[in-house]
Amino acid sequence: LRQNMPNGILGEDRRGAGVMYQRMGMWDVPGIGRETGLDTYIAGLWFEVWWSWHLLYQESIAAGVALVGRLYVVDLAGMYLSRAMRNISYGKQITATFPGKEHPIPEGMSKCIVTNAPWYVERVWSALKYSGVIPARTLAKVSIFSDEAKFLAELSKHVDLDQVPSLFGGSSATAEGAEAGERGREMVALLTRDVPEGWASELR
Repeated sequence: LRQNMPNGILGEDRRGAGVMYQRMGMWDVPGIGRETGLDTYIAGLWFEVWWSWHLLYQESIAAGVALVGRLYVVDLAGMYLSRAMRNISYGKQITATFPGKEHPIPEGMSKCIVTNAPWYVERVWSALKYSGVIPARTLAKVSIFSDEAKFLAELSKHVDLDQVPSLFGGSSATAEGAEAGERGREMVALLTRDVPEGWASELR
């Protein structure tokens, strides 16, 4: 999943928690699900949830305070309308497996800031509000931007830009440098790799 859904925890927000960066514009969720199967796909998602909370616990010890939730920064560059609609449709299948059709650990995300939103996202987002795919309390945590300056202004409220990877408009020295360690360098490599257009359509 990590190879074909570029994402990773890099740098720190102002609380001392690592920030999750996702290049969601490159994701083709139905294609991955078709290759892995729905059960395996969901199992992979649960592993990522466990891993994120495990790191948050360690970060809480280091910060000396219980940290609740993680900042998510999502890049939608490359997210075509047809791909978005396929992802939403498959997302409904995933959501249907959750108790009450809501992610069992909604507190895992404290805030989500979206950048490079295509023109159609506002309409899709409006549809999502009434679709039931995303609960209202989660929707309230999300801010969407197509303007880079406004995105960076919002992002800088939560994390210093020197902790933000350059791919997301920051000037990170720690998130991309030697201090990131092997895991950090792996995440940088995954975030900056190019996923070939139409790769998922080739899966059978």
